[in-house]
Amino acid sequence: MVRTCGRSKPIVLGAPLSTAYLYGWDAERGIRLAVDEINAAGGVAVGEKNRPFAVEVIDTRDLEPGVPVSEALMAVERLILNKGADFIVGGPNRSEAALAAMSLLSKHKKYPLSPQGCSPPNITKPWKPITTNSNTASGSMGKP
Repeated sequence: MVRTCGRSKPIVLGAPLSTAYLYGWDAERGIRLAVDEINAAGGVAVGEKNRPFAVEVIDTRDLEPGVPVSEALMAVERLILNKGADFIVGGPNRSEAALAAMSLLSKHKKYPLSPQGCSPPNITKPWKPITTNSNTASGSMGKP
């Protein structure tokens, strides 16, 4: 059975990205491409109906030299409070800002979705991703 999004309230993905840099450009394009494909296929199943995704991007400037972490945190909070972000995806990027954002996300009960890529040491063996809500990179990849 194919369900459509119809007029369901969208799930807002807040993307705090450093938009002056290639990482921010590529991340935004990738996020929008994925959202377009998911929405074209009917959205994501939530209970008995499908809901579309919406994307809200904000510039954190966290990759720019000399920009304080507090500026990136204010951008994340604006995504949550002003743009209604349900999830945070893609950033902040700078380690200090990303770590500091964890407390903010916890305060607002928001879940960070941070897709990361890496190559396992031996790519001939099957690996499966492990989802973790950790502030460290350890445990991000595991053997089946």
